[in-house]
Amino acid sequence: MRLYSFQSEGSVRTGVEIADAMLLDLAAADRAGGGDGSRYASMLRIIEEGPSALCAMRALIETATPAHAIALDCIQLLSPLPVPARLRDAGMFIEHLEIIRRELAKLAARGAADPEAAALTLLETDQFKLPEVVYRRCCYYNGNHHAVIGPDAPLAWPSESEVLDYELEIGVVVGRPGYDLTPEQAEGCVFGYTLMNDWSARDLQIDVAKSGAGPCMGKDFATSLGPCIVTADEIGDPHDLELSAWVDGEQWSAGSTRNMHHGVFEALSQFSRISPLVAGEVIGSGTCAYGSATEQGRRLQPGQSVELRATGIGSLRNTITR
Repeated sequence: MRLYSFQSEGSVRTGVEIADAMLLDLAAADRAGGGDGSRYASMLRIIEEGPSALCAMRALIETATPAHAIALDCIQLLSPLPVPARLRDAGMFIEHLEIIRRELAKLAARGAADPEAAALTLLETDQFKLPEVVYRRCCYYNGNHHAVIGPDAPLAWPSESEVLDYELEIGVVVGRPGYDLTPEQAEGCVFGYTLMNDWSARDLQIDVAKSGAGPCMGKDFATSLGPCIVTADEIGDPHDLELSAWVDGEQWSAGSTRNMHHGVFEALSQFSRISPLVAGEVIGSGTCAYGSATEQGRRLQPGQSVELRATGIGSLRNTITR
């Protein structure tokens, strides 16, 4: 199933896609059938109820009337989880980390008398070396779950940055809590998948990374999620999805989840041994190789529209404002 959050009459509603470009308002359909609509009050509530909510949802779809169907292009979609229970971003793709460190070193050396030589020198420092641990462990950082935006929402360029970038990722939506899990158990904790744009202020990221505390403010000003959550049963294997990014209609990036170094379930298993999985949290996959503008020596500009696409999930578009 494909689940959405949307704005209607001043409130946040949830819906499920029932036909091509048509959405069933879940709370309205539930009330029409004698329920109170509360189990569909938010996406987080649906996720926390788990299989019972999905089973009831299938029954609603069977008995739905056109009165509760809405055309997708007639509503304002929100992030499917407007405020996730938690937000983490992981490094499941190693190739991206190998490529981006070289480009960030070039960016950091751009003001030097000999930028090329300065970049080579920087690559030998601890700040730009790719540590051995990222091959052995799937590392992650905590994102800002209060700075999530949805489809077609404007992306405000952070005022302290001159180099804005997109990152092409999928988000893994956790369906139930779990601690010290095997990969097989972790797979059973996945509710579904969405697209994720881990927006990055590259110049700010380079500066704050000198602290040793990670990307910090270079990342947590905005994360896009959407357009929907596709339930795990419909996606099947998350390691066989084609990914692409388009800027003003021109393809800038292409990749595949087949190139992950750390698989989704192994990564979640690793995380659960340190910090329990939380129902309603989103864990980003990290970026596929060349899944950002910086990796290709390109720069985003204010006014441009960035659209991410993934097979089986759809597309997620935002326009940059400044």
